[in-house]
Amino acid sequence: RILVCNGSECDPAEENNDLEDRYVAVIGGGMDRTSESGDWLYMIDIETGKSLYKQRLLDTDGVNSGGSAPSEPAAVDTDGDGYLDRIYIGTLRGLLYRADLRGPNGEVPRLESDIDKVEALGVPVVIPVQRITDTDFHPHVIFKAQPDAGSSPGQGIYYRPSVVFSAGLGHYVLAFGTGDREDLWTADGAPGHFYVVRDDLAIGDHTTFYTDADLEPIDGEYGDPETRDLLTDPTLMTKGWYLMLRANERLISDPFVVSGVVIFNVFEPDVNLDLDALTCARTGTSRVFGVSATNGNPLLFSGGERTRWFDIADFVTQPFAEQSLTKNRSRTDTGPNADDLSEDQH
Repeated sequence: RILVCNGSECDPAEENNDLEDRYVAVIGGGMDRTSESGDWLYMIDIETGKSLYKQRLLDTDGVNSGGSAPSEPAAVDTDGDGYLDRIYIGTLRGLLYRADLRGPNGEVPRLESDIDKVEALGVPVVIPVQRITDTDFHPHVIFKAQPDAGSSPGQGIYYRPSVVFSAGLGHYVLAFGTGDREDLWTADGAPGHFYVVRDDLAIGDHTTFYTDADLEPIDGEYGDPETRDLLTDPTLMTKGWYLMLRANERLISDPFVVSGVVIFNVFEPDVNLDLDALTCARTGTSRVFGVSATNGNPLLFSGGERTRWFDIADFVTQPFAEQSLTKNRSRTDTGPNADDLSEDQH
């Protein structure tokens, strides 16, 4: 649900003006490795099927393509009024974008006259449309996931970022990862990365963006726990942190963040298998991570010791939270139990 202006009187603080409710579907351009045809962000009017918003995802130079957008967008209502205020979406070039649907002073996007060029029976046709065209509401890069400092395109972002509000920061925090999800059997040796980044960029700032250099790197294997708060400590210059995954490892699920805990799944294919074998015969190993949102410290247990992850010799599914009461007993309860949990799983 978005709020748009369709007239001359569009002050959100006033009543009986030209503001309109529109219910929309927010989508990216889709998966396209071979061309740039998927580098778009759309908002489709649910009632009419028309695109109220159609903006290309450009690189930081404002000219070249930012890459196709296979990931699901993350749409956020930042003030709790029931209307979308912000959209995040990632691309195959490792670029994360933000589009603001409110201006610095609370302005709402205005529907302007635009045209669509289509082809009917082989004949080009120009159709007049009403669309959000103001550049203030265009998507802009806020993060470049390019570990090699931009000498080549970064690894793709195939899953939407998890977006949570940090009361201590007064800003939103984004958790997202990279790696080739389209071809699970890619074995080029490139390690994926998992990022937790704070978005403290002002509305209207379309030039500032962060990179790996603005974050604290953490060894995703057996690195020592951090003693610092890498996310909210005002004395540190870092904008967050990232975990370096194993070679050929990639994110395979939407990250799940709750109460300062980040859970996500990655997959590493078995590169020793015959790649000409049937797809169903191929295997690999998943790692399920459970870490602190503030510094990536381990929150899981293995053999009584803290660890960031545990292995599963298979492909795992999306993490989720059961929001109703369960029958799982506590450590001290001896009553009935739906599923017994191991000591490490408690």
